[in-house]
Order: sequence, then C-alpha cells, then structure tokens
Amino acid sequence: KVLEPDMDVTEIYILVSFIVGLAAAVGYAYKVLSIKVDGTHSATETQPLMTGGAREEPISQQKLDDLIQISGFIEEGAKAFLWAEYRIIALFLVVFMVIIGLLLPQYSWYTGFAFLFGGATSLLCGYLGMLIAVKTNVRVTHEAVRGWANAFLTAF
Repeated sequence: KVLEPDMDVTEIYILVSFIVGLAAAVGYAYKVLSIKVDGTHSATETQPLMTGGAREEPISQQKLDDLIQISGFIEEGAKAFLWAEYRIIALFLVVFMVIIGLLLPQYSWYTGFAFLFGGATSLLCGYLGMLIAVKTNVRVTHEAVRGWANAFLTAF
C-alpha cells in the first residue's frame, strides 16, 4: 500500500516522517562514528568564538588505552542491562499479544501482531540508541582532551 493513489494525507505524512527521521538518524550516527578514538585530532572543527581552552597535544597512549578499556566496559554493561530488561519485556509483549488476540472481537489478531511489532521496533530503537550513546560518550571524552568546545561540538 506504499504510495497508492488513495493514500490519505495522514498516511503520507507518516511515511515522509519515517523516511526523514531514518535519514537523520543514519546521518548523525555516521557523523559521530567517523570520529576516530586514536589519540589524534578529529575532523571536528572548532569555531573561532568557541576556543574553549583548546590544547594541541595528543592523548598519551596509557590514557587512550584506559579510555578505550572503560568504554568497552560501559558498552558491555549497557548490553547486559538491555538484554536482561528485554527478556522481561518480550514476555510481556507476547502475553499481551495473546490477550489482545483472544479478547478483541474484530481484527483481534491483527491488532495483537501490530502491538507485538510496535513493541519489537521500540526495543530495537532502544538498543540502537543505547549503542550510539555509548559510542558517542567515548568520542566526546576523547575530544574533551582538546577542550570543551570540541567536546560540545562532538556531542551536538
């Protein structure tokens, strides 16, 4: 039913919003992940009015190793937390899908599967959001060594 002639304005708005939101998310993720955590200067350009005490010395190898190790621990913990939480939420989604399927008089199983699909996509978005947040945090910390302006521009 994508782009059929009888689509109403609401359906077109939803489809366009989805495409724009997905493109923005991919673009921002690409921008953040393009910043390398290697102790050298990134591609982030500091604006002339935002010097923020910028420093030019690179990060020492020990500090860089610590930063990468701590980031790995945080990512591992975030994934463990999400998987523990998602097991419970998945059970909740399946149980309520069945309840919806059995109790609603008309289109009940369609509604139940729509509930399950909506919950699953929400879980996927939460997982991807947590991963990009962890990846962004280490890059912001990496850039903060050069000054607050670089960290600010990386974060936003």
